[in-house]
Amino acid sequence: MRGAGIVPVALQVSDMKCIHSRIHFHWCTKMSTSTARSTPGHLERTAHNSRQEPVSDAEVTEIGDVSDTVRQLTLKVTERHLAFKAGQWVDFIVPGLQRVGGFSMFTSPLQLRQNGTLGLAVKCSNEEPAQWVHSKCIIGSKVRVRVGGDHLVYDPKPDSPPWNLLLIAGGIGINPILSILNHVCDLHRQRHTDPAPGGGYAPGSVELLYSASSLRELIFRENISELTRGRPSISTKYFITRGSVNNKQSHQQENVFDRRISASDVTAAVSRLGAGNLLCYVCGPPPMIDSMESNLLQDGVPKDAILAERWW
Repeated sequence: MRGAGIVPVALQVSDMKCIHSRIHFHWCTKMSTSTARSTPGHLERTAHNSRQEPVSDAEVTEIGDVSDTVRQLTLKVTERHLAFKAGQWVDFIVPGLQRVGGFSMFTSPLQLRQNGTLGLAVKCSNEEPAQWVHSKCIIGSKVRVRVGGDHLVYDPKPDSPPWNLLLIAGGIGINPILSILNHVCDLHRQRHTDPAPGGGYAPGSVELLYSASSLRELIFRENISELTRGRPSISTKYFITRGSVNNKQSHQQENVFDRRISASDVTAAVSRLGAGNLLCYVCGPPPMIDSMESNLLQDGVPKDAILAERWW
């Protein structure tokens, strides 16, 4: 699906540059909405998914552009009983719009429990809710949200096996993947606080493979680096699919590669993590998901250990 107190949640709107905002607004609004109306919407694409009650009112408290095509929101939720699991999304209901949006959280479940906020990163598209986010949404805007999603959920119990995780994200598919990574780090902190037997779930090793069209579109890269610093059990690799990166040697030292995620990258990750003790989470464009699933199956990962969203 698209799109913690752990990751800095959003830019203040006062920090946004006017010139960039005008260019960004023009780029988003020139996209046709007629195509969007003729294609199945979020509710139709996810009709088979379960949804939670209640529906909650929410207010936009922070907003900012994290790339030329992605806008980040922080929502303050009013319903105290609203909760989500890492990897889930929300129905995003804007008063006055016919279509309902669907955006994955990038923040952790713990952040919502602690301060009642969640974070969304929304890529500009033909969809009416996404265009509203990019052209009309302001601090103080009111929306409604409802949690849903069954396919890309990471919610281990204290007695669950210490699964290793392979996280694969393409473009804005980083949203639910980052939510999972945030949750992993929360679990590590909780375990450190209470290391006694029964003191909480102990995650296994994690590897992230994250691909985007350009360095700027690798949103959250710096946040992820900060989040995982000092955690040898978590490794990251980043991939640029178009153009090239400047100072290539420096970026390779930071694990940024000027190519797509390859079958050999997947094979190497599975070899390091172990196919028999592995859960794989994949989110990105459908062709990428198909390719990654094929590679994982060839590497001996059981089909039921590969979890992916397919409704883009």
